[in-house]
Amino acid sequence: DGTAIDWIAPKASIYGIAHVWVDGVRVTDADLYSATYRNRQVVWSSGTLADGHHTVRIECSGEQNASAGGYRILADAFDIAGTMP
Repeated sequence: DGTAIDWIAPKASIYGIAHVWVDGVRVTDADLYSATYRNRQVVWSSGTLADGHHTVRIECSGEQNASAGGYRILADAFDIAGTMP
């Protein structure tokens, strides 16, 4: 059961925008664009969640920052505060 999660991913000029969902609700969009390559960035943090089971969904929106050269997204890791069932 987790109380927070961070999505860690690279940011670069070829990456786009992702939709982030928590427990079936779209909570935000995360823009993975950066003019220079930056590895292992926290691109989204949930903030404090109620203790318990949660579902997080990250989806490629097919959209991009006006300066981006692409729209794909990646994940390096997810840092979860709490315990895994």
